[in-house]
Amino acid sequence: MRMKKWIVVGLAAGISLSMFSGCQKDSSKSDTAVTNTLLQDGTWTAEADTFDDHGWKPTVSIKVEGNKITEVIFDYVNENGQLKKEDEGYNIAMKGKSGTSPEEAFPQLEQELIEKQNVDNIDVVTGATVSSEDFKTIAKKALEKAHE
Repeated sequence: MRMKKWIVVGLAAGISLSMFSGCQKDSSKSDTAVTNTLLQDGTWTAEADTFDDHGWKPTVSIKVEGNKITEVIFDYVNENGQLKKEDEGYNIAMKGKSGTSPEEAFPQLEQELIEKQNVDNIDVVTGATVSSEDFKTIAKKALEKAHE
């Protein structure tokens, strides 16, 4: 009787594991689609449609040469055309609050896109979560133009 109990428990565990493994995201399909898609040479730009509650909107310029991302420039711009990386007061305040600043975080995001060649593989910069997510969104928007 005891052996039957263990067999039933083992079968139940096996069925449960097989059900959960079927629920995992298959990222290989989307990664393959992105890497197999050719990028047109050129400089592709994008920006948010509106300014955020603090008066900034993200902008990006991505240069593509030979199907490779070779240069990335990311920043936020305000209504006066001032860049967040150049706003000393903002950089000091953000550094004090989160441990990083736009002038530190943005180059990390730019370099990571050049290295990984895939927006979906970029890690969030600690202390700059919103900026990291904005970067991914706006970079995808610019790269969509390179696929047209």
